[in-house]
Order: sequence, then C-alpha cells, then structure tokens
Amino acid sequence: IAEDFIGKSPHLPAQAFTTKSAYYKNLAAYEISDHWKRDPPPKEILEDVSAKGGDLLTRTLENFDRPVGRETENLANGDVSDAGEVEKEKTPKEEKTDIDDPGSTGRVTRGLRQAPPQRVLFQPDGASSRQTRHASNHVSSPTPAAANVHSMMNGTHGPNGASLNLANYEPRQQYPLTLKPVTTPGNAPEFFRQKRQMLKEAASGSVAKKYKGMMLPGSGFPGPNIYVRALLSLRSGIPEEEEYALHHLVKISHERGDKYQFEQFPGLADALIVKVLHVSSLFYNVHWEVSYEEDVVTDSGSTLNGLTGTRNILQKLRSGVPLATNDDIHTQAFSAELGRITEAGLVIRNMVMLEENAAYISKIASIRDFITITLNLPRQSTIVELQHYALEIAEQ
Repeated sequence: IAEDFIGKSPHLPAQAFTTKSAYYKNLAAYEISDHWKRDPPPKEILEDVSAKGGDLLTRTLENFDRPVGRETENLANGDVSDAGEVEKEKTPKEEKTDIDDPGSTGRVTRGLRQAPPQRVLFQPDGASSRQTRHASNHVSSPTPAAANVHSMMNGTHGPNGASLNLANYEPRQQYPLTLKPVTTPGNAPEFFRQKRQMLKEAASGSVAKKYKGMMLPGSGFPGPNIYVRALLSLRSGIPEEEEYALHHLVKISHERGDKYQFEQFPGLADALIVKVLHVSSLFYNVHWEVSYEEDVVTDSGSTLNGLTGTRNILQKLRSGVPLATNDDIHTQAFSAELGRITEAGLVIRNMVMLEENAAYISKIASIRDFITITLNLPRQSTIVELQHYALEIAEQ
C-alpha cells in the first residue's frame, strides 16, 4: 500500500510505517466502530500512541494493554538485574538518558549499559615456541556460547527477541537531499559573458591594455540609425555602400511608405535623384553634375541647374557621344550599375505614393530633368522598368 501511495523507494519499511501511522490517526477509529462494530478507544490510546504493534483489534477498550518496559517484563518472568536487585522506576528524563544494551539492535531502553569485554592483544612468548594458557592472568573474550546466552537474556535472540525488535522498530527520519545547480550558459549567461571578456582581455596585447576603458572607433557608441546610415552610404558613391543603402531603402519604402517622408531626412531626395541621373552615363559619354548656384551657366557642358532646372536638357543629352551598347549582352559592371539606378528609381516611386512626399519632390527641379532624360533614352528593354517608374513619378 505504501508503494502504491508514495512510489518505489529503497526505504520501503519506513514508508510502510508512515502509511500505517497515517491510517491509525485518521481511519482506525472508523474501522473499529463501523466494520468491527466495537467501541473505539479514546484518542489517547489509539491516535497519540505510536503505530507500532500488531492487529488493530488489540486497541479496543476491552483488550488494550499499554506497553510495558523491559524491566517490568523481566520482573514478570522472574529475572533480576546484574546487581541482584530491582531498579526503581525512573522518570522520563532519566529513561531518555539511558543507553541501550550494546548487544541489542532495538531502540533505547531503560537497561544499564554493560561494559564491553576487554581486548587483549596477542603477544607471543619469545622464550618458548609453544604458547601456554594462563586463564587467571588475563580476561578472555566471551565464547560463542556465552554470547548466545547473553543475547537470549537481553531479548535479542530467538523468536521472542526478534518479535520484540520488530515491534520496537521505528524508521529513521528522512532528510531532503540538497542539490547544487550546475552553472551553464543557459542559466547563467552573464557569468559566461564576463568569463569570455576576461579571457579576451588576457589574450589581448599591450596596445589593447593601454587603451582599456577608452571608447575606440566601432565600439561603445551605437552610431546613427539605419536611415542616416543609408543616406550617408548613398552619398559616398562606393558601389558596395550604395548596394547596402538601396537594399534597405527599397525595403523601408515598401513596408513603411505611409510614414517614411523626405522632410524627415534632408538630402535623401537629392541623393536619389543624382543616382538615377547616372543612367545617362550608360548610353552616352556624359556625366551630369547638379549645381545649386544662382549664376551657374548651363548652356554647355554637363552641368545641370538644381534650382530652376535645365531648359536645354535634350540638346545636352544628344550632344553627347552615344556608347556602343547591345540590348542582349551586357557587362557585369553595366548590369550592376543599372540595377542600382533602377532600385533608386523604385525608392522614389514608392515614396511619392504618399501625398506629402509627392508635394515635396515636385519642388525639386532636378526631378523633371530625370523624367525627361529617362523617357528619351535609346529604345532598349533593359530600361523599360526605369521608364515605368519615371511615368508613375510624373503622374504623382
């Protein structure tokens, strides 16, 4: 029953005693009164007494006997103590301080502790090769027969002694096992982070130790947000930086086109227009430069007026030397540059779908130059997508 309630355990006898104690305190009176139809004994002799013992029916009012001490049992059997006289009844405090018989395996009783037999070390006689026995000179250890008699007198041998030991059995108290958690990266990530930092500092050279605590470039300050990074990368003119910027700008303009405005990032619209104007360099030997000076001369050369626009933009475009391009085969540099220009046009197209952005970019004169140039490029399928973006921008 204890195994069914508590589960399998190496301390099954202790669990059985615990289950028996719980039954005596809660269900024993019910069983005596309802099942056996007898009057249950009072609480003092049923629930407050230890659960050790045999049948439950031995605790009714008619046949309950309180447990007696070992000395009382010896007196009833006619035995006397070693001193030859009966010990007087002791108080509970004195009974608690008594120690059990060393030969007994039961609990603590009121018997006096007997002195253990003296041990005599073996000392061979050097004068004679034959050892003699002197029974009167030393105390020998008890023989097996004497040990058996002593065990039977103390109630630890034979059927009666075994039953008494079983009746007096009390399980040991179980203490919870204290477990120390193992430190792992899962439950202590901060500890392992500091450990890696210490190992890194220990392996670093003298230069790193010299500047310890100083904010070095690329560490400490997180830097500008992605919008400013994309704008600065687009202005750099480096192909790798432009690809990084346009990749994020296309995603931002598509996902957050309803909140991404040109007014929040000055210079973004001008940088995108300058990038899409480079499409002329793929088909003509011309490189546009946008000037924002009032007295700039735009009649000749490749300078565009960024304030009021360029009136003779088509003449400037046709005055350039056409480049030999094939609509079927392109170089890697041509395809990469055209891809970046198309992405810049897509960003402008996505952003002008917002009315505020369309009104903002309509005030920039260079956007009209871009639309004019894009729609007057040679007829090739590679720029059809960019021309569609230019028409949608003009529509908005």
